[in-house]
Amino acid sequence: MPAPISISSNEQAWIKQYLQETYDIAVVDAFDCKALSEAVYKHKGTKISYSTFRRLFDLVPNTNSLSRYVLNALAEAVGFKNWELFKQHVARFDTNVINQNIQIYSRQLPNSNALLLETIKKLPISTRIGGYQLQSIINIAIGNKDFELLDVVVHISFEIDNQAVYEHLVIAFQTLYFQSIKGNSEVIAFVERNISQSTVLQKCLLQA
Repeated sequence: MPAPISISSNEQAWIKQYLQETYDIAVVDAFDCKALSEAVYKHKGTKISYSTFRRLFDLVPNTNSLSRYVLNALAEAVGFKNWELFKQHVARFDTNVINQNIQIYSRQLPNSNALLLETIKKLPISTRIGGYQLQSIINIAIGNKDFELLDVVVHISFEIDNQAVYEHLVIAFQTLYFQSIKGNSEVIAFVERNISQSTVLQKCLLQA
């Protein structure tokens, strides 16, 4: 029998995030694991036991290792061909690294803007975590009056036709709306300067 394969804490965090968002189930107990197992089987025809989900979500002792068959099944359940492709996908989304880069930017350390722009381009906006990370960046930029960074952000070609991406972008950009209606003249000037050429501003502020 092949030896179990270890998974990193980042991989575990992201497969949990994708599973819960894909099947709209917030896993907090064994009943949720059973519901998730049934949902995966219903939509994908793949059997993943609820005991596997209990280990994955740390509801029972977990060795952070699973068989290749189970890992591939988990990846397929969230739309990936296999576990290796899922690993490659989430390797860019190390939450600790992203949060560290946000902290570096918030302290305005040298070259932090360039680092943050690269971080923004790699954010998984289709997930709630990615959306809230972008929201945090926008809030810090407004607080720092860094409208040069925001000028670049609002012209990034986000996958706005993807409903999940669009919903999270609305959340991420809502501070611009709230600051505008509060009369923040700098934010209002920023919006007026960019909205005619920024699809993301047009759609997100209209929704807000």
